Amino acid sequence: MHYPKIKSRTSFFGGVITLTFFALIFISYLWISSRENQIVSDSQNLTAKVIYDFIHHSDEQLSLALVNFGTDFNNMPEKKVKSIDSILSRISETFFHSRKGMEGGFYIPGADRFMGYSFPTSPPPIPAYGPPPRSYNLIRDQLLQSVIRKVVIIDMHKFDPAVFPLATGYVEISPGQFIGIWTRVHIERELAFFTLKDLLLIAGVLSILGFIIIVIVTLGVHRKLEKLKNDLELMKIDNSHRVSSENGIFGYINSFINDTLENLYEQNRKREHLEKELSQKEKMASLGKLIAGVAHEVKTPLAIIKPRLQYWKSKIDDDNNIVLSELINSESIQMIVNQIDRLSILVNKLLVFSKPAKNQIKQVNLSNLILEIIQTLQERYENQVVFSLKNDDSGDTVMADPNGLEQVLLNIIINSIEAANHQAHIEIETGHTNKESVITIKDDGPGIPQELAGKIFDPFFSTKDQGSGLGLSIAYEIISAHKGRIEFFPNLQTGTVFKLTLPGK
Repeated sequence: MHYPKIKSRTSFFGGVITLTFFALIFISYLWISSRENQIVSDSQNLTAKVIYDFIHHSDEQLSLALVNFGTDFNNMPEKKVKSIDSILSRISETFFHSRKGMEGGFYIPGADRFMGYSFPTSPPPIPAYGPPPRSYNLIRDQLLQSVIRKVVIIDMHKFDPAVFPLATGYVEISPGQFIGIWTRVHIERELAFFTLKDLLLIAGVLSILGFIIIVIVTLGVHRKLEKLKNDLELMKIDNSHRVSSENGIFGYINSFINDTLENLYEQNRKREHLEKELSQKEKMASLGKLIAGVAHEVKTPLAIIKPRLQYWKSKIDDDNNIVLSELINSESIQMIVNQIDRLSILVNKLLVFSKPAKNQIKQVNLSNLILEIIQTLQERYENQVVFSLKNDDSGDTVMADPNGLEQVLLNIIINSIEAANHQAHIEIETGHTNKESVITIKDDGPGIPQELAGKIFDPFFSTKDQGSGLGLSIAYEIISAHKGRIEFFPNLQTGTVFKLTLPGK
């Protein structure tokens, strides 16, 4: 029996699709991450370049702008502060006007005040006063670091929803007096892939979980299939074994298999019971025929023996002085012996029906056995028969009772020879098919009439005047005892074909 492998097409293609989907997600994730890194790197490089340009642009203009206002922003009137903020806004706006998306301005550390905030090309919404509150502390802290440390600082900042690189520097407007300068560019819209990347991560995790689930389910199915296969193998050895119970669909399948087997075994038991009853009836019918045949065969010898013995007895009773040699001659005794021999032969033949050969089974070489039979019959019938033998080495050996098989072949061949009204041509062929050995015997005799075809294996049925009618019935019993079959067919031209089929080696 062929059993399916565990890697079924469904599991296989499901795994391939899952792995392919995961690979696409992973590649997409790498590409998006690479693109994200590229955007961040480009924006940082841009802000770095812009901050240096802004410092250079503002360095000269700040000194000129503040020369009439002073630098004491803490004590400066509000009106004056607004004038300075306006001047600084023009400086930054002029600078950022050609730099799309950039914004920036100035920071007065001593007054803790943002001034000159400009965003000419930044997308809306436009803040009314300086950087938005959430950005204020980030920008101020980095500006103070730049002023204190006297360095340009470029750093990436992120808070929902803003993402921006921030560049801060400083300009010395008078000895010991510094103004912070800053610029940034918002890149959150360019990094909208962040959300997509998160979705891809979730999809990737789900894909991995799906793959793990498929593997677990496949292994579970594999375990149950292996168990089912082992149960089916055990059924070959033990008919009473049943498939183990399971849950789910396998439970339904296993239950169906068990119920089907129970139904089959129940049907087989009923069929065997009916066959036994039918066989018993057939045996009784055959026994009736056999008894009738035996009675007929025994009646003739007894009809010869009994009157002769009664005659001798009456003569002896009438005359005690009679001489036995005058009463009994050798011809009479021989006649009685012949009839007794006839009865003895009949009894020996009948023993086959009560004890067909079963215990003498051994390996028999068909070629050797058939050659011995041919040699014996050629010596017995001389020119009355011509034999031809075709051997197939693959079917040349069979497990059988050699004496019983020899008797079967002799009975069939002798019938063919004696039925022919000319020199008989007997063709014997051995072969092998479907783990069985086959012996075919073809003759060119008159054949078996259709109306007699159903009787030839019946005991005491014969078309010959001197036949006992037991030859083919004995052959049938012997082949049946070997669990084989004996069949006959009309030959293509003339005569009969007998086919003997025996179990293989």
